[in-house]
Amino acid sequence: MPPKTVICSICGRTVNKRQTLLIGEGLRACHFHEETKKKSEELKKEEKIHKGRRGEKRGLPCSPEFYKKHQDFIQNHCWCCCKKGIDIKELYYKMLVGMEKLKLKNEQIDFLNLPFQLKKEMNLLKVSTIITLEVQDDISEHLHKIAHDVYSFTHTARLCVECLKKLKLFDKWQKSIPKPSINQMLHIGASYETSTLEKHVLKDAVDTLEV
Repeated sequence: MPPKTVICSICGRTVNKRQTLLIGEGLRACHFHEETKKKSEELKKEEKIHKGRRGEKRGLPCSPEFYKKHQDFIQNHCWCCCKKGIDIKELYYKMLVGMEKLKLKNEQIDFLNLPFQLKKEMNLLKVSTIITLEVQDDISEHLHKIAHDVYSFTHTARLCVECLKKLKLFDKWQKSIPKPSINQMLHIGASYETSTLEKHVLKDAVDTLEV
């Protein structure tokens, strides 16, 4: 019988379950990470005080279904409003695909409203964008209980744009985005045109093009 494997909540690698420690409700991490042992010990102390919390004894292995449910929430939902969305990196990629689709269809590109035009082309107008942001201030009271352990362990949160604004974190996120110079942008454009990324984008554009 093959050994049981789990996904490390810190590095995202699939590892042997015996090489991990429980660090939260349905969450495990590789034992060699710096904070894993500390968090695991804190969890055991908490378990003695809050035995039976959330309908089960913390520290006991969770069922695969329970674990998958949590993983889906952590990766694909806003931790504040719980709205499902896509990661901002995936959004940028889909917008590149949308640009190639417009070129293939010989449609006029409206540069003044380009983000809206690309989102419309890719059916993303009603899809929330999820952004990962490091947050030093305690915002746990605004987060869903499922995300509490990951947030307290990593000091990062995954939030939609609307919740970033509600929690007054949107400006902080914008300031953290690198602002390339014109020369850097030209270099990035030239590199993109000769990279394998453009080939993948073009292939996806052709595959999703409506006949």
